[in-house]
Amino acid sequence: MLGRLALVVTALAPSLARADGLDAATIDKQLASCHASETGEDPLAAVGAIVRAEAIGKHPTSEALQVVGKKARAYVFFTGERCAVIPVVGKPAAFAKGDLGGAKVAYVLRTPNCNQMECPTVLTLKSAASTDDRALDALYVPRACPDGAELERFAAFPGRDSLKLGCWGSAGVDPDRVDYLIDTDKGRLVVVAEVAAGVGWVQPPDEKHPRPCQARVPGGIALVARGDKPTIDVTIPATDDEARAAGVELLSGGCDQTIATHREQYDPRTRVFVAIGKAKVTIARKLCKCR
Repeated sequence: MLGRLALVVTALAPSLARADGLDAATIDKQLASCHASETGEDPLAAVGAIVRAEAIGKHPTSEALQVVGKKARAYVFFTGERCAVIPVVGKPAAFAKGDLGGAKVAYVLRTPNCNQMECPTVLTLKSAASTDDRALDALYVPRACPDGAELERFAAFPGRDSLKLGCWGSAGVDPDRVDYLIDTDKGRLVVVAEVAAGVGWVQPPDEKHPRPCQARVPGGIALVARGDKPTIDVTIPATDDEARAAGVELLSGGCDQTIATHREQYDPRTRVFVAIGKAKVTIARKLCKCR
């Protein structure tokens, strides 16, 4: 984790531009904890000497900054005493195009030394009208994506596209995924639905499958109806109580898994999807792809 170990404070260049009224000394102090990590590496080293710092969208500068250095740009997020630095270097982990509330393309970026212990991940919107490197908005992803990311356009609301982000991690040797539905209203990124989609279990050989099989993640988010109050189906692995109440056998960790599908509708007041009605419990079959 990023921390305050052995701080190496690099003075900002004299030409550092202000960010929302913050002077160079204030920004220098704010970035002090960003120069250290538990590995002893400087997360800002990839950026080089910083020449500009600026706000990201409508985020307060005490929460997030975009810094521009002589080597690269970086998104910096401050969470409590921690500082997460995501340099814009190399290829994005994923991207998607669409009518994204004033933007035309979104990118998923991860820190270059991403691993299971620490992998700050950010979703960014690049302004369609921008002629510089400024981001229209950036979202620090609640759950990092150490084993990869999937991003796609999701047409839920009229007049704009949303985004569906799948973040891959691992449950031991098996991959798991968390899905986020993210609204882009007026160029602002807001998580409106989240689902732990499940684990893609690796199946050892058995009588039916003489070679190893890989089960698909059984859950996810699917669009039911588009509109000002769109409806989605959110599917997750069923609990024992849900299976028992529905009179369905509970299967987990195999090529057939018991799932619960919850119908949800968008609430404009709270800006999140909320459940409507009871969950439908079924068995998802033939999830495995065998070699």
